[in-house]
Amino acid sequence: MPEIHHLFESCQLGNERSVWLLLPRAPARAAQLAVFLDAERYRDRLGVVSVIEEQISASALANTLFVFVSEHSAEARWRECPCYPPFARFINEELLPWLQTLHWGVHTATERVLIGLSYIGLAAAYVALHGEGRWTKVIS
Repeated sequence: MPEIHHLFESCQLGNERSVWLLLPRAPARAAQLAVFLDAERYRDRLGVVSVIEEQISASALANTLFVFVSEHSAEARWRECPCYPPFARFINEELLPWLQTLHWGVHTATERVLIGLSYIGLAAAYVALHGEGRWTKVIS
């Protein structure tokens, strides 16, 4: 599965972080969007990328754009996770519109899922709550 790495600069947060994109099989037709917060935990500790790749060959996940958003630093994570309005604006008003400009079908995705576990799960719920209908599901 093709993967693209970007350095994303946030005006809302005043910092830069890595964002990894796992492209759908037909990039112009992403039917779903899945955004994972705390990329390092999912990618490095939990091995989610290999699980996703296994599932893509046998399921409807083939048309999903997977996005992994890095934390800036441990210090920033503690500030950004607990219901922090600038973090919600970063995801909803900077990251999501940027993804829509990449022309991978994000603007027409029928499912937009925001995913965070543990402490960043609180942030995921808060971001979705303030997302004004941008997210169809939250895994928190």
